[in-house]
Amino acid sequence: MSADKNAILKQIAEIRSRLDPSTLHRVEAIVQPLVEQGALGPGGSGTGTKSSSTVAYDRETAVSAVKVFLDSRADGGNFKRRLRQALKRETH
Repeated sequence: MSADKNAILKQIAEIRSRLDPSTLHRVEAIVQPLVEQGALGPGGSGTGTKSSSTVAYDRETAVSAVKVFLDSRADGGNFKRRLRQALKRETH
C-alpha cells in the first residue's frame, strides 16, 4: 500500500474516532443503499457498476448527509455559520 493511501486511511480512522457512533450509523444508513445500487464505487467515487452517466447521489440524500455531518460537530454551530457565509459569498 502506498504511503499516500496509508496517510489517507489514517486520517479517515481519526475522523471516524471523533464522530458520535450514532451519527456514524446514520451516515452509513444513508450511504449503504447507494453502494448496494452500484451508484457508489468502493471509494465513494461514483464509479460503481452503473454507467458513467449515472449521478452518484440525489439531492435529498446529499442534503441529508450534510445535515448529519453538520449536526455532529461539537462547535456550537460555528462551522455551520462559517460555511453558510462562505456559500453566500460564492453565490453573490
